[in-house]
Amino acid sequence: MIFKQFYLESLGHASYLVGSEDTGEALALDVRRDVDAYFAEARGQGLRIRYACDTHQHNDYLSGICELPARTEVQLLAGARAELVCWQLLRIGYPLPLGWLAGGMLAWRTVGKPIDILPQWTVRDLRRELHEQSDLLLLDVRQPAEWQAGHIAGALHLTGADSTRRVDDLLASISSQRPIAVIRGRGYRSSVAASVLKARGHPRVAHVLGGMTGWQAEGFETTDPSQ
Repeated sequence: MIFKQFYLESLGHASYLVGSEDTGEALALDVRRDVDAYFAEARGQGLRIRYACDTHQHNDYLSGICELPARTEVQLLAGARAELVCWQLLRIGYPLPLGWLAGGMLAWRTVGKPIDILPQWTVRDLRRELHEQSDLLLLDVRQPAEWQAGHIAGALHLTGADSTRRVDDLLASISSQRPIAVIRGRGYRSSVAASVLKARGHPRVAHVLGGMTGWQAEGFETTDPSQ
């Protein structure tokens, strides 16, 4: 067994990485906000983080457990799944949930209940649509520093928090049939913003998979921050 403690003296916060030399899998426990340290340690030990769990919550630090699924395929254990859902709801302005759907979406679909979908575009899809749809609104929900470092020409910038708070103002300012594509750094938080737009009734919303990281990896055009 591989055991590593991470201790933040300023917060009195201890977290852990527990790994199996046999399987090469690891568990991140009581995850702190900066998750890079866990991935660096896992790589150094030849491990892959597959599981994560918070055993309790604190008021004096932000858990990073919500960041792990955005970086790799991680299974959240026990209360971690509920914590992730509650955190995402709170961050976009919803109250804590009163309950959950027993059996999940599999049970919902099995009994033939109606479902909706959020279209997913690759960055190549986005590039094609920008050329073919002159009225396509590209909404970039990254942080200001990320936006200033380079963005896609013609995009509208609203941070993820602003996009959810100002969604009604945004929709009131455009045609109800104008297509919107939402993009971020890697695509994790942009999916939240796109879902909010869809939930508000806008019929033509797409989420860009891979985000600006994928766009730049393809070598596609961005603004030059030096100009």
